[in-house]
Amino acid sequence: MDNPIKICMSVSRKVNLGNYESGDVFLSLSDVPVGATQQQVEDALQTSKIVWDVLRAEVNQKAAALKGGDR
Repeated sequence: MDNPIKICMSVSRKVNLGNYESGDVFLSLSDVPVGATQQQVEDALQTSKIVWDVLRAEVNQKAAALKGGDR
């Protein structure tokens, strides 16, 4: 088969942060080959953690600027 089957899985959750604020968490893995090992999936999720840490800091910085009036 030239194009083996691959899967995509996504999960999302809305989190209540209090004070009328909420956050959305969304994870998605795509093009996961059939037969991928647990270690391969965990490695992919570890990469997503690195991306999460960088993006979270950037979003927090921009949100703080909006709250401070920097529009």
